[in-house]
Amino acid sequence: MTSLAAQGHGTGFLDLPPELRNQIYALREHGTALPKTNIWIYARKEASDFPFAHTAITHVSRQVRAEAISMLYRGMDVELDLLDAAGHENCKEWLDLMHPDAMAAITSFTISAHRPGCACASTCAIRVNIEAGRARLAVRSFGRRRCWVRNGGKTRIAARVTEVMRGVERMTKAVVLGVMEAVKAVACEEQQAVGEEEDRV
Repeated sequence: MTSLAAQGHGTGFLDLPPELRNQIYALREHGTALPKTNIWIYARKEASDFPFAHTAITHVSRQVRAEAISMLYRGMDVELDLLDAAGHENCKEWLDLMHPDAMAAITSFTISAHRPGCACASTCAIRVNIEAGRARLAVRSFGRRRCWVRNGGKTRIAARVTEVMRGVERMTKAVVLGVMEAVKAVACEEQQAVGEEEDRV
């Protein structure tokens, strides 16, 4: 997109200083405030899951779209809940619709999963937090019986996610999908382990 000034037609939007353009992006449309700084994606779809998919300013030009998306998603934390098959598919759909600049602007992703079939039910959860740039990785498990820890699931997830995150400097769809698949694979192994535990009882 060539600026109007370059065409001899006065001052255009891209002729404004970047700081001023960022203020305009922050206002979004009709002077509305910035949205929530966290997004939670799970089995049920919500319109707020895709807050900027149809923001008019992102359709002005490629440059404006890249700048606006980077600004609008900057500092966000996203949680992807792989509670069940529906949640997993919805998370994948959400990632498919995300712009690469938005992925890079998001501060961190947290991938959550429960131990399928475990007697601890929803309290037996694993949370994997990843950040690009510093390639930070944090794996936490919940549940009084500490099933993820006792059965080695937490250790296996940490090892697989560490491999996916190796050398990562920019958050991409491929990285997040790789972590999701690693968590899902270990969750399936844990489901088999739960079945074997029940057989022994």
